[in-house]
Amino acid sequence: MSHIRWKKYLYLSHRYSGIITSFFIFLWCLSGIIMMYVAFPKLTETQRLEKLPAIRQLPPSLSLPEESPSVVRALTLEYIDQQLVFQSGTGTPGDAHTGLPLKAISDHQARAIARSFSTAAIRSIDLIERDQWTVYSRFHRHRPLYKVRFSDPQHSEIHISSTTGQVVQYSTRWQRGWSWPGAVSHWLYPTVLRQHGKLWYWLVIALTLIALLSVVSGLWLGIRQLRRRPGKPLSPYRGLRWLHHWGGVGLSLLLFNFLLSGLLSMNPWGLLETSPSPLVEKLQPYADRNAINNSLQALAAQPLPAFKQLRLAPRFGEVNWIITSADGQQQRLDSNGRPIPGDRRHLRRLAQTLAGDAGYQLSLLHDADDYYYGHKTTRPFPVWRLILNDESQSRFYFSATTAEQQLYLDHNGRSYRWLFHALHQWDLSVLRQRPLWDILLNSVLLLLTLFAISALIMAKQRLQR
Repeated sequence: MSHIRWKKYLYLSHRYSGIITSFFIFLWCLSGIIMMYVAFPKLTETQRLEKLPAIRQLPPSLSLPEESPSVVRALTLEYIDQQLVFQSGTGTPGDAHTGLPLKAISDHQARAIARSFSTAAIRSIDLIERDQWTVYSRFHRHRPLYKVRFSDPQHSEIHISSTTGQVVQYSTRWQRGWSWPGAVSHWLYPTVLRQHGKLWYWLVIALTLIALLSVVSGLWLGIRQLRRRPGKPLSPYRGLRWLHHWGGVGLSLLLFNFLLSGLLSMNPWGLLETSPSPLVEKLQPYADRNAINNSLQALAAQPLPAFKQLRLAPRFGEVNWIITSADGQQQRLDSNGRPIPGDRRHLRRLAQTLAGDAGYQLSLLHDADDYYYGHKTTRPFPVWRLILNDESQSRFYFSATTAEQQLYLDHNGRSYRWLFHALHQWDLSVLRQRPLWDILLNSVLLLLTLFAISALIMAKQRLQR
């Protein structure tokens, strides 16, 4: 293929890939600014527990439902509409008093649950399969959902699971309104598309790859067009094309960074696949059903301070509990209700079990490191950091209060931290200090948005010819 023909095809690829993706690049840049300040609505576990009634005394006849498996991994005890309920996280919830499976939540129960969540008047309640704020797969086991609208100044909405009775989503009109031009636009998340998971996934990957082609070809062509000619400017273009030319030369590497890191966030072809560490099985995070029943009887026989939730957290095959008090504080209890401190002795046992013969480094962190930090979210401190000398240099972070795992990172998890969080969100310790982070990221995204507008106008002009 001749040099002239090759260059012609490069021009054509830049032109038409730009026509296809210029609108999406504009959308991604503009929505990125909004996402810096308004996240997609999400009800945190802390917020959910705050709204639950407090448990003041366990019934003496407390025991697991009869259909519970002989070995239990996940279990919580909390109130649902003034009814003490066991939640397993997978199966049907069970009534803690009778042991019978919980029936599907009725409209009347949903109203009562909504009233315990908010004192505002209920404006409407509907049973829905999904909407824009419940498109995630994590809501599947809760469908159908009761969507409750409140008559409060925030125009709040909640979604209640029809299977567990738990409130699973909360949003205000302000969050929903800004999420449309923000997160929904950025992730291409309209319900009509996002409910088809595979189609959405491959569409986003395809559009990002085409956009990368447009940026790379445009940068190469833009640099080649910069020539020193006597009495003439470096760029041969005028007007809008001059702005697009210089914008492309100056901003393409930044745009390439955002597009590539955004692509990697989709984990295409499993490049950065990570999963819970199989090493955790060494901690035997499960307990025998009979041992759990015996522990429940022991807990019911003693006075406990008012609490919102009792959650099973087995260690080494032994029954342990995490109790969340009425003020939100958490503590680990043994099978008899005695506190277990998350001290160095306890963590050394965890570390030795996880590391085996590989060796490890254990340290107590009071401040953030490169992997465990808070930026727009809050991370609990202090934490124990455990680094194993295994092939993946596995990292675990455990709460110093409850010894619960807060974060796990293998090689792919650490790579994702740098290739997405650092490059896409600029989550670097030197940059994420505010207002420096706001000034830098807003400036870059505004310039990229203007550059995308120039491409959008040129694409429109081309299509109108």
